[in-house]
Amino acid sequence: MSAFGISVSQDISTNSDAHHLGIEGLDVAFASAEEDLDHAEQLLNTLLSRGTNLAVVTCGSRGSMDSDDTRIRRTGIKPVEVVDTIGAGDSSIAWYSSGQDLQRPWKWDEI
Repeated sequence: MSAFGISVSQDISTNSDAHHLGIEGLDVAFASAEEDLDHAEQLLNTLLSRGTNLAVVTCGSRGSMDSDDTRIRRTGIKPVEVVDTIGAGDSSIAWYSSGQDLQRPWKWDEI
């Protein structure tokens, strides 16, 4: 939380080069690992080690992972007929940024 009481987050999915990250002190850092779960875990660890408080990595049709450095949680998806993916990532980020409890209404597993 910033000095002004505002939660600060950044989506690094389009510019994830470590040289450009600048994520130190972010409340939440968002990234994408396509469907590669191993890469998602690596990203979580990298983001947390670089100073973000919560790291969230989407994994396409395999759901997402998040970690606050005390545990890693993996969330599946509810299969739907995809009409258009525009805004899907923004919707996910908006949900996390809304201050909702991270206990999701759907099933998640600690790993």
